[in-house]
Amino acid sequence: MNRTRATGLALVVVSACAFGSGALFAKPVYATGVTWLTLLAWRFAIGAGLSWIWLLGGPRRSAILAVPRRALAVAVALGVLYVGNSGTYYAGLVTVSASLAALLVYIYPPLVAVLTFKVGRPLNGTGPWIALAIAAAGVVMAVGGIDLSTAPPLGGLLLILASPVIYAVWIVLAARLSGERRVAMTDPHQSDPMSRETPGSGRLDTVVMVAVMTTAIAVVFWLLALVTGNPLAPGAIFAAVWSGLIGIGAISTFVAI
Repeated sequence: MNRTRATGLALVVVSACAFGSGALFAKPVYATGVTWLTLLAWRFAIGAGLSWIWLLGGPRRSAILAVPRRALAVAVALGVLYVGNSGTYYAGLVTVSASLAALLVYIYPPLVAVLTFKVGRPLNGTGPWIALAIAAAGVVMAVGGIDLSTAPPLGGLLLILASPVIYAVWIVLAARLSGERRVAMTDPHQSDPMSRETPGSGRLDTVVMVAVMTTAIAVVFWLLALVTGNPLAPGAIFAAVWSGLIGIGAISTFVAI
């Protein structure tokens, strides 16, 4: 395994751990009376702020001016769609345990695999399917750690189930809109367009896309929170809550993405 691939795999592991920590930060915040809309508004505001600091403080800051309008529109659209995924999950998490929510939300890998047969790049070879089977088996094994003595409300379960469906669609659309195209599985010599990056090709700069997308998500959640009367002012939030809000914004959002 070369260094680049090893680094990529390590980053995927770090991202997965950071992303999975969201429920651990959210539950204590909910216990203080903070609503899921307030949580998500601050989560993505913090995540977006850190993304812009990372972008403007690094070598990619010049890439902002080079991003075409279509790319910005794609980033905003993906951000708006991601609101559905994140909103349903954290709204359902209010009444569903973190362990059961994790079990249900991680049905999205098989959903992505199915969707790619029609609108994406299908899994090629046996390796990805073996990895998918292992992931699914791990989710099934997690059932043993879930307390089934108290059934959560149906509404909470439906919200949690909606999240992986929306997320699967989001993943396929994100790959499609960022340049991925279907590749014939029968032709091993056909080039992969995702592996090509030439000047002027219009591919999105990842860091710019993340900053724009998280900003769009933050704007939508702040508007929803304001319209529904959820408190957002720092003075209206207990000081003890900020560790959870900063944790979910910095770790579960910025580091994860």
